[in-house]
Amino acid sequence: MYRFSLLLFIATSLYAQQVQNPGLDRPSSVLYYPEKQAFMVSNMKGMENVADGYAEIVLISSPFEKPRRNVFKVLHSNSGKRKDLHAPVKMILDNKSLIVGDSKQIALFDLDGLSLKPKKLIPLPKVKHLKSMALTDNGDLYFTDVLANKLYKVKNLYSAEPEVELASNKIPKPSGMIYRDGRLYILSLSKNLMYVYNCQTAKPERAIKLTSKTDSDGEGFLDLCEGAEGELYLLHKSRESIYLFDLDWSSKRGVRLFKDGVVTPQSIYYYPEKNALMVSQYFTNTITLIPALKSRPSVKE
Repeated sequence: MYRFSLLLFIATSLYAQQVQNPGLDRPSSVLYYPEKQAFMVSNMKGMENVADGYAEIVLISSPFEKPRRNVFKVLHSNSGKRKDLHAPVKMILDNKSLIVGDSKQIALFDLDGLSLKPKKLIPLPKVKHLKSMALTDNGDLYFTDVLANKLYKVKNLYSAEPEVELASNKIPKPSGMIYRDGRLYILSLSKNLMYVYNCQTAKPERAIKLTSKTDSDGEGFLDLCEGAEGELYLLHKSRESIYLFDLDWSSKRGVRLFKDGVVTPQSIYYYPEKNALMVSQYFTNTITLIPALKSRPSVKE
């Protein structure tokens, strides 16, 4: 009988690379657009929770290939008469739709090739600072309000009247989150904990301890993404570092340092085509590509 275990080693064929361009003022969310083999970046000039700043969604094609063909194209902006984007913090690609978590609203766009067509704005008058979003298998959208300590759920997202309801107010400063197998895994900026929320029972299940110390020094774990073998990469804001964690480590060990020196990090995204992490950074106006871990099968037992 063969048993395959997760044995991780650093991929040595890929080195950290950066994309820097004067057009990026404060790159926030990054995602890969497979149809065009390019990346979409949400870019802003103001603060995340300010609803009157300039913002845009930019397409960057082939930034990490050689020779580099960095084609920057603004797909959508709030310049001129259109003011439907202000502070796009998070983006999710859902088939032919782009979901943008934007300050105190959610913006929906139809995606057609290199064209973004505004479809709907969902105002969030009670929200103080939308920080992250996650889409479930059945189409429910969850988002965190980091200033109000709340988790919200949006039902019937694409309908004429989507419903926004409070899912939990038990998570302190909820920041980044991912969805996996009916559950949300939510980080906290103020606690070194990962909260597990069961979407079926609509209740928080438990809190996973990430370090020996519960309270975070400064602003803590900001965002996370999932790698090729289910390993998690956690972005720490104050420490400007990436930490590695596996859910199998729960109650056994905490996070392990994976990469430090990531200046002013904002978000982290897994890029499967390169088995790499993409980190947006405010101060340097860059998007950095960092090798992820690569799995290999164990020997026969």
